[in-house]
Amino acid sequence: MLEVKKENRSGLCLSMGSATALGFGTRLEKNQTLKDYCKPLLEFLSSLGSDKVILVAYSMGGVSAALPADIFPHKVAVVVFLTAFMPNTINPPAYVLQKKHSTRGPEDYKRWMNRNFPVKEVMEVKDADHMAMFSQPQELCSLLLEVEDKYTYTKL
Repeated sequence: MLEVKKENRSGLCLSMGSATALGFGTRLEKNQTLKDYCKPLLEFLSSLGSDKVILVAYSMGGVSAALPADIFPHKVAVVVFLTAFMPNTINPPAYVLQKKHSTRGPEDYKRWMNRNFPVKEVMEVKDADHMAMFSQPQELCSLLLEVEDKYTYTKL
């Protein structure tokens, strides 16, 4: 886990990481399970003590953010699925990928995910493409600060 401890204006600390085989640690072919793949994040969360985190999952990272949120519900304040796959707790993680191919397009698929895995709130980054962090970084940042304000009980 690459950790960048930087406090922002609201007193939050930012940590960024990479999944196993995406720049750190074990090679991809050594990962046999989703838990193996998520090991750096799981280790990071287990080291936090009483601190809570906001997980921001992008694209395929939605699958690997759901597992730590399920294992450490007391440490994950909220998961933000930023144009990310949202698995449910009934089907295997690959189910969301299989379902993507049977829908009629991105909007239909997003509606299916929201019905399949209900969320507290859907927020939209106006005029963003799949890479909102590049196409609308200021609006994305504002929405993430709004999420932090709404869904965390204490500051990190």
